[in-house]
Amino acid sequence: MLTRDGAGRILRARWPPLVALAATLGYAVVVIGFGLDFRPLHNDEGVTLGVAARASALDVLRVAVDHRHGPPLHYLLVHASLAWRSDMLGLRLPSAVLGIVAVAVSYGFGRELVGRAGGAVVAVVTASSPITIHLGQFARGYTAMIAAAYASAWLMLLLIRTGRARWVGPYAIAALLLVSAHPFGLFALFSELVLMAIFAGARLRRGLRAQRRLAIAVAAALVLGGLAFLLLRQLYSPLQGKYGVGSGTSVIELDSQRFWERFGDAVSGSSHVAFAVGLAVATALGVIALARRNPRAATFAAVWILLPLALLSVLTATSDDFAPERHLSFLLPGYAVAIAGFALELRARAGTRFGGPIAAAVVAVLLAPGWVADHNELANFNADLRDASLYTAGRFGPDDVLATSAGTLSQAEDPRLIGAYAVLAAPGSSPLSTWQHAGSLRGCKLADRIGQRHQPIGTVWLILSVRDPVTVGRALRKAGADVRGFGTFLVVSATPRRPVVVSALLTAHYLFHVAVQADPSAYDVRRMVRLYRHAAALDVTGVC
Repeated sequence: MLTRDGAGRILRARWPPLVALAATLGYAVVVIGFGLDFRPLHNDEGVTLGVAARASALDVLRVAVDHRHGPPLHYLLVHASLAWRSDMLGLRLPSAVLGIVAVAVSYGFGRELVGRAGGAVVAVVTASSPITIHLGQFARGYTAMIAAAYASAWLMLLLIRTGRARWVGPYAIAALLLVSAHPFGLFALFSELVLMAIFAGARLRRGLRAQRRLAIAVAAALVLGGLAFLLLRQLYSPLQGKYGVGSGTSVIELDSQRFWERFGDAVSGSSHVAFAVGLAVATALGVIALARRNPRAATFAAVWILLPLALLSVLTATSDDFAPERHLSFLLPGYAVAIAGFALELRARAGTRFGGPIAAAVVAVLLAPGWVADHNELANFNADLRDASLYTAGRFGPDDVLATSAGTLSQAEDPRLIGAYAVLAAPGSSPLSTWQHAGSLRGCKLADRIGQRHQPIGTVWLILSVRDPVTVGRALRKAGADVRGFGTFLVVSATPRRPVVVSALLTAHYLFHVAVQADPSAYDVRRMVRLYRHAAALDVTGVC
């Protein structure tokens, strides 16, 4: 029978992996269990859906490489997930799973670099970061990039320490996955190759002849990693014209207060500058402390953080689409190692008896704003959109059409993607599940999409997100439409005067016009008025 003292000794001896396991399981629960399939679609998630929902994996790869010139890895993973279940969970599950993988792998990476206790800190920092919490619910390739960054860095460190060729193949695969996850993975891989050369050079100074096996293994890894870098750089090269790379201003202006505020908000989870400054100071002190006790870890953290920032401060682009809270998420391994170094230094200086609790308390204070931000993000969802979608799906007939959706959502959420959400939320038994939403189609394409159902056309459906649902709903009901409200979302339906495409277009145009008249601030709805009027005019004149 295990005594209390025996259990205590086991816990004290094995607490780092247990903490890492708790961090991994906790991250899994909060990301998957709280609103993963409730949030409206972000603009970029609409891109993911448009590519990943293709008929075959080969078609997905073709569109990703030849047309989007984007990261093929995540598109293929989402395609496989949607084949399993074609709904919002299927769309976002790969990001959540890869976030879980990132937390799990971060412990092994941290243990290799800063020991078991440091690995536990790295896992906690990774799991509780507002960046990974947010990106784990975001259907893009960022958590894939973070997971591959941790995995490839871990394999690189193992390769350098052991000098065994058996790590070359797994490292090359991880490096390819890293740059296949997102274009900014190129910066992470470049830092990794530089670090590999630095670490290998430090070991080979002892004599090349005695470490020939290490030299061969490192040379092979550098060649394969470099090939992965060049291959994906070639794939992404058309994006240079899209984003105006080589012209305009620096991607990162290191003297820009706006950049540091935005980046600090993302990392710390708070808009109060004091919290971001506190984390920055702790990160710098952690690197300094590691330089005294663990030069390898200090070098890793410094190069991993500073080299990409330096490169991006030199690189120029005309596009203003740079989002540090997402695009710089690959810096997480360096930041987590620095915080672990800070915690280990606190523990060492505070003594054996109280060092651990003191270090844990200080790190908890530093991470507390991020935990508050995590709570706010996870708690800030409701079922209104899902309820509206399921209501529509339950009443959507085989001859009905979903005209499109419009209204006002939060920043970077396109209300026209509400239609895509409704289709994904619809059960397979509903005709809505097979509907191709109109989205932002124009002209004859819009008329063709509305006419995809066999005539006669039944009911025309719209889903609107409006600031004043009471006023807009009252106006639409007065105009003869059936309206059902779900918070700020309105499900609107009406029967066209005649069961033909032009009448359906004119009905949608009229309902959008009524919504605009009731709520003049509904700019997205006003755009729909012009769109449907134009499409109806083309249909009437026989152009379509």
